Amino acid sequence: MKRVLLARNAGFCSGVQRAVSLALKAAKQSRKIYTLGEIIHNRQVVEMLKKRGIVPINEISELKAGDTVLVRSHGVERGVREELKRRNINIIDSTCPKVQRIHSILKRYMARGARIVIFGDKGHPEVKALCSEAPDSILISSVEDIEKVPCDRKPICLVAQTTQNKKQFDEIARILTERCGNVEKFDTICQSTSERQSELQELLKEADAVVVVGGTNSANTRRLAEISESSGKPTYRIETASDLDIERLKNHNTIAVTAGASTPNWVIKDVLRRIRSAVGERLSFWRLILMFFVYSNILASLSAAALTTISLLLLDIPLNLAFIFASALYVFAVHTANQLLAIREEPFGEKSSVVSYLRGILAGASAIASVLLLYQYGFATTAFLILAIVAGLLYGVDILPARLVLRSLKDIPGSKEIFCAIGWASVASILPILAQEVYLAITKIIAAFALAFFPVYLRSLLLDVRQIEKDRLMGREATILALGSQATRRIVTLLIGGWIALLLACELFGIFGRNVLLILVMPLGFVLTLLLQSSRFLQRELAIESLLDITIIASSTLILLW
Repeated sequence: MKRVLLARNAGFCSGVQRAVSLALKAAKQSRKIYTLGEIIHNRQVVEMLKKRGIVPINEISELKAGDTVLVRSHGVERGVREELKRRNINIIDSTCPKVQRIHSILKRYMARGARIVIFGDKGHPEVKALCSEAPDSILISSVEDIEKVPCDRKPICLVAQTTQNKKQFDEIARILTERCGNVEKFDTICQSTSERQSELQELLKEADAVVVVGGTNSANTRRLAEISESSGKPTYRIETASDLDIERLKNHNTIAVTAGASTPNWVIKDVLRRIRSAVGERLSFWRLILMFFVYSNILASLSAAALTTISLLLLDIPLNLAFIFASALYVFAVHTANQLLAIREEPFGEKSSVVSYLRGILAGASAIASVLLLYQYGFATTAFLILAIVAGLLYGVDILPARLVLRSLKDIPGSKEIFCAIGWASVASILPILAQEVYLAITKIIAAFALAFFPVYLRSLLLDVRQIEKDRLMGREATILALGSQATRRIVTLLIGGWIALLLACELFGIFGRNVLLILVMPLGFVLTLLLQSSRFLQRELAIESLLDITIIASSTLILLW
């Protein structure tokens, strides 16, 4: 049976995330930001950043006074930093805190008169910066280089490049201590690097072959490939899914996938999909069905239909399949169209594939069908739906001139989830009301809208985790980007509490004629989803997304059968 194993710690490290975030924040306040070399070893990300005004350069001579340059997470040589200041160049320092710690150690021990020994790759930007901090340091790249270190009464301070091989560093420290005695070792290898290497060692016990995803210039990616190759297992080092040697991979039963610190989650997901599809990884029938419903937006559409059903029942409006189907078609059309627009913005997206073309036709047909379904219910109903569709389609389109900060709805901070929730809730609860001739209490209408808004807004917030990196790079103003992941999780927890309180209030004051407590299935399901989210999101993404929609559908079924 074919299996594809994914390393839990694959993807962006905190240092890379910090550098990219600082660059994007600065790009919003300045026309152009320069980086000395590529900010990240991934051509897709570099191309995306160029579109955001973040341009890599190779020489300081390319800069002029007043320009803004971002120092990469590796840090920069002391001489380069001084030259930038002399030229009156604005400096944004995104040096990784873990690298800054090594600089602090070097300064402290140089002041004490210690001999500095650095374990690293000659010519690597981080190592060049460290050596400039300690000009008399001794650089070693292997166990054999230990002979270069004089053994006298002078104390030795041993540090390592943050992306070095942990096992090799420990071996060097042991031999150097035995040889010279007075050695103070600082384990400066990044924890993320150590965890990736340790996890790969475990995966090698099960895997027949390993795929390492990362940039060709990435030191930590190269280290992962070296560890895999040293085990004797076939190792495929790639940058994107298009680099995969599918025919050779088909010869292996168990394939492990890991990735360097500069590899975005969406690249890893693309690689996983391509491998699983090519080697024919055996998935259960039900998992395949679930994948189809989730990734085709059908499950989201069924969720919208379920919310409309709940709204109709709570508002005591006779169940009408036209409104239920119209809401499902609306969500399918708008979500699919926005996904296709997002692909067109990506520098390496498959902009003209047959699948994308067919999805576009289906989205357009769904939008038209939803309008035709409600045409018989009068001008107000039809116009409201058309307005909702147009607003949904225009969300990702740049309307205003490029010189303006806000060019589209997506440029408004935190807008992504709010507009999505307003659209769903309006079609689910307000649209059916427009076709009614009887008066409905305003408290009932507001409560019905709120009960439709809460699940959609929270659904969007919880799903933003899966594409936080791409949203940040593409300039989509999701709440999680505006506030940060931890603050967003706290907001989600508070909103779930407010949602439950609203349900209890509706039951207590008898706002609806039905037992609204049956809807508690939804917030409880969302709590479970919140607990499921972790650093292993890539491995649980399908479960998380499907659970959110399934709880909405289950709640609708309960209240319908009650």
